[in-house]
Amino acid sequence: MSNDALDELTLPEGIAPGPIAAFLAAHVPELGALRGATLIGGGRSNLTYRLQLEHGSAILRRPPLGHILPSAHDMVRESRFIRGLAGRGIPLPRVLAVCDESDLIGQPFYLMEDCPGVVVSGAEWPASLGGDDARSATCESMVRTLAAIHAADWQDAGLGDFARPGSFIERQLKRLSDQYERSVEAPDPAMAELRRRLEAALPAHQDVSVVHGDFGLHNVLLSEQEPGAITAVLDWEMAAIGDPLADLGWLMALWAKGTGAPGEQPPPGTRGATALPGFWTRNQMAARYGEVSGRDISGVDYYYLLGLYKLVVIWAGIDARFRAGVTRGEGFEQYGRWVSLGIERAMAVADGSSIAALRG
Repeated sequence: MSNDALDELTLPEGIAPGPIAAFLAAHVPELGALRGATLIGGGRSNLTYRLQLEHGSAILRRPPLGHILPSAHDMVRESRFIRGLAGRGIPLPRVLAVCDESDLIGQPFYLMEDCPGVVVSGAEWPASLGGDDARSATCESMVRTLAAIHAADWQDAGLGDFARPGSFIERQLKRLSDQYERSVEAPDPAMAELRRRLEAALPAHQDVSVVHGDFGLHNVLLSEQEPGAITAVLDWEMAAIGDPLADLGWLMALWAKGTGAPGEQPPPGTRGATALPGFWTRNQMAARYGEVSGRDISGVDYYYLLGLYKLVVIWAGIDARFRAGVTRGEGFEQYGRWVSLGIERAMAVADGSSIAALRG
């Protein structure tokens, strides 16, 4: 493509035509010239673009615009997890190229293949994905995919340098508590009580595996050709080496269907589509994960509560940014209410737990 043609391209903020075209020509010349790009997803964390190319398309991932913390939004780290886990029974996009320098567009980035499939991120379930049977098959696929992630040999995958000594859950709890304290002007005493109980009930034994960090319906691509099949697991931004049950607890915290009782309303902030007929309850998801993975999930209450605690911390941060005028858009005004409801929900789970230390 000529310089004049590149100059006429209008790309979303965060990527520049000239540098991206040069990178494509050097690393994936078979895809041909750059024709355009669109920002996909919400754009609230790492930014994801679909590049329209002469011979197809590709996905570009880069950190968010503006100031970022030195240890956050590490594109090279994210791409290493995807590359390392390739060929290990996990549906993944193929990493095409990585730019580990900031010179081209101001931040490191990577390119991956544009996999087919549909993301379900809200309360709607696309008709193209099928009905009740497809939703049930999706549950089975998600459980098996999560178990496959946790079964991967992370040392053989070249991810051993991401392992850290000590308790992964203890580090997670401290990080979340610190984030919450920084986010709110008047911390709710119930959050301190929840932290106290979580610390008191800290699991004595924790398995070690790859942890996705944000595994849920919103981060998988679902096939429109094979009902329930997952074509790719996305967004490895928070991947780590840690306790696999942290992933299961987070999945349960996001899951909308509790008991499956008629007329049951999904908790606020959950992925509402998972309340639809055909989807399993969160306890069924956990039980099936135990069967498929062979792991003891008798202490899953702890991880479910930790997932709820994490959810409240995230909501509190979003609410704080909204109140400060940093975040604009529709729907952000509801997060303050979600924080209160989320704390109530977490306390109810703690009070009703089979783990004595969680009951206080």
